[in-house]
Amino acid sequence: MVAACRGMLDGVAGIAVEEIAGEMPKVNLIATLSGGSPGARLVMNGHLDTGPVVDPELWTVPPFGASSPLAESMAAASPT
Repeated sequence: MVAACRGMLDGVAGIAVEEIAGEMPKVNLIATLSGGSPGARLVMNGHLDTGPVVDPELWTVPPFGASSPLAESMAAASPT
């Protein structure tokens, strides 16, 4: 996936592309748009480091659930 994304971005004017590898085969692709205008920025973040759910019964939290004990405790601790 990194190679495919890099292939789309390499050679595009004004975009610098960099790969940062931590633990192989996990690689981060950083694309930076040039420009110095002040204002808001957009960050696109995608996670490709997921794996298949082999046996959902072995999970302590439903793998496709929208809630978790951690998320619930964070929500309870946030100011309203």
